[in-house]
Amino acid sequence: MARATGSHKAGPETPIGHHRKQQRAPPCGRFLLRRRHRAQFTKFLVDTPHYIIAMEACASAHHWGREAQAAGHEVRLVPAAYVKPFVKRHKGDAVDAEAISEAALRPSMRYVPVKTPDQQSQAMLFRTPEMFVRQRAQTINALRAHLAEFGIVLRLRIRNPETFRREVEEKAVALPGLASSLVQR
Repeated sequence: MARATGSHKAGPETPIGHHRKQQRAPPCGRFLLRRRHRAQFTKFLVDTPHYIIAMEACASAHHWGREAQAAGHEVRLVPAAYVKPFVKRHKGDAVDAEAISEAALRPSMRYVPVKTPDQQSQAMLFRTPEMFVRQRAQTINALRAHLAEFGIVLRLRIRNPETFRREVEEKAVALPGLASSLVQR
């Protein structure tokens, strides 16, 4: 008897949508839908017999995957792109949890392995600098666009942030008071 549960996680204050399917023989099945807060979900993991716990591979999935593995469950993290075909109606926690449960029971489904804290730390080490570079480029482009609205055109490809800052300060003198104070920050 295969027992699977699909869980959809949301924000920190939002309950976890939890869909359980107990399959005796295809296509028969019993469905149970519950919404549990994080403490209740942790208790559920500890108190229930071993399940296949399936989650969408997104924020906090690796944490919950480790929690479920520590409680003796089999964890399957399903990529979001692979869950989408199983969503039957408009998005919602319950609908997503059911789709995750369905996707996890497919024999040909590929899963994301649960990462250890060290592996997650290493991923952060590589992703964070890239994120800062992208954010810097977005900020510079937004500032360049805002200044262009006032007729101030900045050179493209200013590689040195200090040079860019000096050029903005020189040209910001022509801006109205509020815009000038925003740019000076």
